[in-house]
Amino acid sequence: MQFLDRDNVQTGRTYARWPLADKAKRYNVYGMIAPQNAVSVRFFATTNMEIHWDCAFLRVAAYEVELEREDDQLKVTVTNTGNLPLTGLQLTVSGCAEFAPFELKDQVIRTCAGEAPATARVSGALYWNGALPDRSVALGH
Repeated sequence: MQFLDRDNVQTGRTYARWPLADKAKRYNVYGMIAPQNAVSVRFFATTNMEIHWDCAFLRVAAYEVELEREDDQLKVTVTNTGNLPLTGLQLTVSGCAEFAPFELKDQVIRTCAGEAPATARVSGALYWNGALPDRSVALGH
């Protein structure tokens, strides 16, 4: 797979080698993590023999974090930008009480009293094949 940034420039590439086979088979490749600045992925194959693809199925586990200030409240929005549910997410916001861990199917919004400067950090995001990197966002730093 090729990972591309907003300008359609390749920012990363993964390789997988499959064993030689004379019969049609299904091959799964697990746990490829895209670079932080990747916004799209392109599936490609290079070979010295003829290949017939029935389908390529891509599971995407990803999320974004946004921190805003509204009146005297800090508002944190965590959005699932992939197509898989995530579990075990833990949100910490500087100056706020601890939030309970949560699951992320679409979007979760949490608020607390606070002012800038502030930092929101999401950790512990799990998907079916492992964990995603922690994400942080700062406001007024």
